[in-house]
Parts: sequence; structure tokens; C-alpha cells
Amino acid sequence: MFIFIGGLLFFIIIIYVIKNKIKIKFKTFFKKGFKVVRGQFGVYCYCGKQGKGKTYSCVEFLLENSDFPI
Repeated sequence: MFIFIGGLLFFIIIIYVIKNKIKIKFKTFFKKGFKVVRGQFGVYCYCGKQGKGKTYSCVEFLLENSDFPI
């Protein structure tokens, strides 16, 4: 009975995630991320190939570190 309820709950959560387009960053469970290097003027360079999420992750980094001066 508990296995059925657990499976049903898991299925409902999967449907909810797909329906609401929730993004789960699985790589954050396994990777540490990039080392924060701060100088006098903040982050100096953020480079990579096109389409690799540079802008998204840079904005995310800035939002997470909004208590520091930019």
C-alpha cells in the first residue's frame, strides 16, 4: 500500500514539474561550480562557447551575490 502511494506521489510530482516547466539543475548536485574570483572591479571575464548559458549563469551569480558591491 505504501509503495503504491509513494509511486503515485512521485508520478504527481513529475507531472507537476513538467506542467509548470520547473527547471531542476541536476549538475548542482554533483559539481561544485566555478571558483569565485573577485577583484577591485568584480568579475573580470566570463567566457565560453555560444549557447552554453553564459548570460543566464552570470545573471544568476550576480543575483546570488547581490549583497556584494558590483
